[in-house]
Amino acid sequence: MHPVIRVVSFLLFCIALARPDQEQLILAGLLIAALLSRCSFVQFTRALGMVRRLRWLLLSVVVIYGWFTPGLPVSLPLPDYLLPTRIGLETGLVRAFTLILILLAAGLLLVTTTRSELIAALYWLLAPLRYLGLHPERLAVRLSLTLAYVEQQQHLWRAPPPPQQERLQGRINRIARHLGSLLPRLFEQATEQPRQSVTLELPAPPGLIQWGWPVALCAGFIISTFIEL
Repeated sequence: MHPVIRVVSFLLFCIALARPDQEQLILAGLLIAALLSRCSFVQFTRALGMVRRLRWLLLSVVVIYGWFTPGLPVSLPLPDYLLPTRIGLETGLVRAFTLILILLAAGLLLVTTTRSELIAALYWLLAPLRYLGLHPERLAVRLSLTLAYVEQQQHLWRAPPPPQQERLQGRINRIARHLGSLLPRLFEQATEQPRQSVTLELPAPPGLIQWGWPVALCAGFIISTFIEL
């Protein structure tokens, strides 16, 4: 599939899940499952890695919706002030599941598209902005340099390994010290970066038939709104 078609399909997928209903979530889940089944084991684990890294964000979404949304509490053997509301818990789970689907879609896009293909696709999509006096090639170059720098400095984000039998307070202090020393190191290395030349390799325009993929995706989500389960 052409890189431009992949990016357009991903954007349409995210738009369709902005305010999803049950049928659209089922369709999106089946689509992501089908795409994951066609990936290699390495691609599969890399796509799931984005969900694993944001697991605490997903948990916080469920907690915020579940415990801070007014409504009838869930029937559990706990004090009333510790019980989540039924509607809040349902809404939080739906939001978390929606984020998981979008993260998996983003992971699939990144593991099946190289960095140069992704930048070229974005440049191709933003090229009409030139008629408005903007310069999409500048955005593409900056994006290329930013992604390259993040990849080079990725090892700096990893905190040192914890000692044996470390307590929670010690772990928090260790991570805080690591983050405190990280920003000066990033600024220091950024000022020492040599000038780089960037060459944009523009792909050929996608074929007319390939545009059938995003059209079919839109049609599937539109049709699913008229289906009641």
